[in-house]
Amino acid sequence: MSTEDTGNGSFLAALAARPISRENALPLYYQAAMSIQAAISEAHPKPGVPLPAESELAAVLGVSRPTLRQALSRLNREGVVHSQRGVGTFALPPSLPRSGGVPSLFRDLQAQGLSPHSEVLELREAVAPPEVEAVLGTEGRPVWYVRRIRFAEDRPFALSENYLSLPSGTLRRAELETSSLYEVLHRDFGVELVKASQGMSARGATKSEAAHLDVEVGSSVLVVRRRTYDPHGRAVELSETIFPEGIEIQTTSMHV
Repeated sequence: MSTEDTGNGSFLAALAARPISRENALPLYYQAAMSIQAAISEAHPKPGVPLPAESELAAVLGVSRPTLRQALSRLNREGVVHSQRGVGTFALPPSLPRSGGVPSLFRDLQAQGLSPHSEVLELREAVAPPEVEAVLGTEGRPVWYVRRIRFAEDRPFALSENYLSLPSGTLRRAELETSSLYEVLHRDFGVELVKASQGMSARGATKSEAAHLDVEVGSSVLVVRRRTYDPHGRAVELSETIFPEGIEIQTTSMHV
């Protein structure tokens, strides 16, 4: 069966429109995972029809097969795709959360020998907006709100906004600026995040987002919205992370 017969032609076109940058501070497999997820969100591959073969995906993205497998493994853990040995890889509905732990970009960057950190723009405890309260089930109880600029090697690569329903305790700015948020939640609150469901879309950067991310107003950004859950199925976090599409971060001073 040809690519067009499976309906994957539009998916491959969407994937090809999101090239990988080797001058980007984000690991190649993470960039590949973001590109695949964005292409799935745009092209809506047919349910039950496998995505193109690994060799074809790797060729379109311009990465090696091992790098492509790392990307698919991450997407599998996040519930974006599901792989069956000998059958193929399938896109999952965005609303279907899967078990297996929630990956952390902070740890991913550290594992690549990079130096991630954050600048906390806002940190406060407050009653959640109605749409957030409906997801987190807080029923008038306060939640923590965190807004951060994320950096790799001193260049901004993401702007994130998190609403968190947590046990009693205090989030500290210093810890959030130097550690993974999920590590802080586990260490200070005993909260373990084991499931996530998320979706991705694209739009133009607002004036505020452009200023924080050092890009042009209206330039394309990827918006990743995520819900995370504890082992009991309780929603703990509702987040939105904005990535500049195609941001290039020079690697001359990186400890790779």
